[in-house]
Amino acid sequence: MTFVSSLKAAGAYIFPLVMGILCNWGLGLTTGYVLGVAMGFGVAGIFAGTATDECIRGLIVMDYWRRKKWLGKSVVDKKESLTE
Repeated sequence: MTFVSSLKAAGAYIFPLVMGILCNWGLGLTTGYVLGVAMGFGVAGIFAGTATDECIRGLIVMDYWRRKKWLGKSVVDKKESLTE
């Protein structure tokens, strides 16, 4: 979650948003449903699905951070400091 917040602060907010939606709905929900409901593990299976989602999303975002693809995505323009 620290990487996601850091990316948002750096101005790269689209990638964490898309990864959050895809991983939460695609991975967390399906894994939680399969383990919790279909396989009969109950709440423990749903928790395992949520934990799987967090771990996989963390690794994806960490790789995005490591490759420095977020550089240059700032939403604030850099201006030269004003000197009087």
